[in-house]
Amino acid sequence: MTLVRSHNHPLSDAVRHHWMWMVRRLRGDLTGPEVREMLVVAMGRAVALLFGLALFYFIGVFAVLFNL
Repeated sequence: MTLVRSHNHPLSDAVRHHWMWMVRRLRGDLTGPEVREMLVVAMGRAVALLFGLALFYFIGVFAVLFNL
């Protein structure tokens, strides 16, 4: 069995990338296109969350209507 070293794992790369963005945002080092990219990603996540919640809501409504 081979163990994956944590600093070579793709997930740790994603976490490092996320923290890099957070630190740069707190320091105010971000440029206009980077801020726009962050807003687009945040809006995409918000839309996906709302779509998921609406899907569960309508599944529940249909389950009640059709006595499932």
